[in-house]
Amino acid sequence: MAKTRTRATAGPRASSPTARWAQWRAVVAACERSGLSQAEFSRRRGIRPGTLAFWKYTLKHAAAAGPRRAAPKPPPPTGPAFLPVRVVPTLGPSGPPTEAGLIEIVLAPARVVRVRGRVDLAWLGQLVRALERPPC
Repeated sequence: MAKTRTRATAGPRASSPTARWAQWRAVVAACERSGLSQAEFSRRRGIRPGTLAFWKYTLKHAAAAGPRRAAPKPPPPTGPAFLPVRVVPTLGPSGPPTEAGLIEIVLAPARVVRVRGRVDLAWLGQLVRALERPPC
């Protein structure tokens, strides 16, 4: 005849994660109060020794780390941002402003975008946003 093995647990399965943590806190506290080794306590309770060790470690380190706080969410964008703009005349080869027009956007001291002639403003906006993204 084959022998069937049943596995006991530390009690009924908790219905929520909070209840499960509370249940395992009680089991770990009972183990510490018992004066038994983890292996003997686990054997008597019908708990896998590795499961008890896992929860003992997890609860100890969760208590040491303190409560977890979610990082604050940045506020949602409210619309287009406005940047200060300084309009300066462009000088041609002989000095007077050129008729073709020149747009110069200084993103950083070493990063300048120069556009000559007519340009689609939506495309230019996409270009500036792409250049301002932080590198991966």
